[in-house]
Formats: sequence, C-alpha cells, structure tokens
Amino acid sequence: MSKLEFDPDRRSAEFCPCGKSNHDGKFAPFLGYKDKGHCFSCPKTFFPDSPKGAPSIKKKKAVVPIDLPSFMPPEVLRQSLGKYDENTLMVFLSKLTSPKTAVKIINDYFIGTSRFWRGSTVFWQINIQKKILNGKIMQYALCPDESSSIGLNCCRVRADKPKIKWVHKLMKLWDFKLSQCFFGEHLLAKFPDQKIGILESEKSALIAAAYHPDIIWLASGGAGGLSDKKTKMLEGRDVTLFPDLEKFEVWKEKAANMRKQLPKAVIRTSDVLERMATEDEREQGLDLADFLIRNEWSKYGKAPETG
Repeated sequence: MSKLEFDPDRRSAEFCPCGKSNHDGKFAPFLGYKDKGHCFSCPKTFFPDSPKGAPSIKKKKAVVPIDLPSFMPPEVLRQSLGKYDENTLMVFLSKLTSPKTAVKIINDYFIGTSRFWRGSTVFWQINIQKKILNGKIMQYALCPDESSSIGLNCCRVRADKPKIKWVHKLMKLWDFKLSQCFFGEHLLAKFPDQKIGILESEKSALIAAAYHPDIIWLASGGAGGLSDKKTKMLEGRDVTLFPDLEKFEVWKEKAANMRKQLPKAVIRTSDVLERMATEDEREQGLDLADFLIRNEWSKYGKAPETG
C-alpha cells in the first residue's frame, strides 16, 4: 500500500492494539489493518513496520483560557439613577455646594441610589471604553462636624455590616468575573487634556470635583488601589496623587513606580496635607475632602497646592 489511509468504518476492528474494546469506535484502523491505526482513547498511533506515507498525527495545542471580565448591562445602571432625595451622600453634596452642582456631579459620574441599605449610594465603575465593570454600594449618614463649613459631614455607616456591597452579588450573578478600574475612569476619554487628581475615596472624589471642576478626580477605592492594571490608563497624562494622611509614604513609593511604568506621564504626590495637618488629624487619617469642606464652597476656587 503506497499510502496509509484510515478505514471509514471505525468499528471494523474489534479491539485497539492497546487492548481496549473498540465498541465505541475510538480506535480508527488503517485500511487493510485491524491492529494498526490511531486510538483516540489512549491516545496512541500504531504504525505498520516501515510505513510508506504514514499520516502525521498532529497534537492539538493546549488552549489557555482567558479570564475575561464581566460587564453590567446599561439597564442595571439606568435603573439606579434617581431617588436622590433618599441618597444621603447626594443630599449632603447638595447642602455643601448647590443643587445645580450636585446634579452636574451626579450626571458626570453616573451616581446611583440603592435601597439595599437606607440612604446608600451606588458608585459605578465605568472604564475608559465606557464598559460598566460593576457598582459598589456604600451607606452614609449625616453627622455633626464643627470643622465643616455647614456644620455637617457625611460619614460611612460601618456598624454590623460589610464595608461595601457589590451589585453583582446583590443580583446573585455567581459567575460574574469582577474586574475593577478607577472610579471616574470614563471621564479620561471625555477630557483627554485635563489634569488628573487621584484620591482613595469615591465620596472624596465627588467633593473634590465640586471644589475643583478644572481637574478630573478619580478614586482608587483604597490605599492598595493603584495597581499597574489600573494606572496604565494614565500614560501621557498629568497626574497628582492626594493620599490620605496615614498613606503618604505608601503612595509616594507607588508614584515612583508609576513613573517607571508610565514614562510619558507626569506623576506627582501632593504633600499639602502633610505640611498642614496636626498630630490629631494624622491619627484620624483625614483626606483632602475633610479639609476642603472646611471652606465655604462658593468662595473656594483655587486649585490645591501640590508638592
């Protein structure tokens, strides 16, 4: 036989040469042979002695699964828009600034309202491609603050509950693959030439946006939120980090790493809070927003100093 060909009748051989039964047709013999061919169960190929033109059996390359992130349907975000008279953080922002300013910030950042916790806010994470990665739900309550220009602050409700609730868990989307981005990242595409300020807290980013609308304010979602995956979106931009008081050295070190990873970006770390804070304020771990609200919003227009 000049060329080996597989027998189209895969059950023509009763057994595979390896000894397994061929009742399921997993052994494909070569035409003219009952004990030579390829077994898809072993898997092995049994060739006759000195075969001519033996067919090559190519091994399939292992497919490495890519863990792609999941996205939220836009309708889920749209359903959260509204009920701002029940949204404690938005009520506070309206009192601190003006209803018109609060509405602008709501529209810019797509702020949502959740009834999961009374008065809670949904911070939607929307990436630079305008894909909705997820929503983070946090509960706030108005609290007295003598240092505030309006005598009030908006404090996280922490007792007997987790710090946050993710929308995908609330919806019981068990196969949802969570991937995070900066809160406010979608604004990078909208304002490609604008300077960027980064804080830890989403709430603080909204307050800073009200006091300094000339800057795009992003939130990392925590002290450890400046991952390489997130910060790659900042290449070529002018960025200032505003760390909480107790995280200055951590973010200063992170800024040095960002400069290596993003050679075309300008990366600074503001030390304005370090220079003006008291020891008590350092122990409290205050952030930029805690200092901003001490100033009457209508008289505050100058961008904060950076170091």
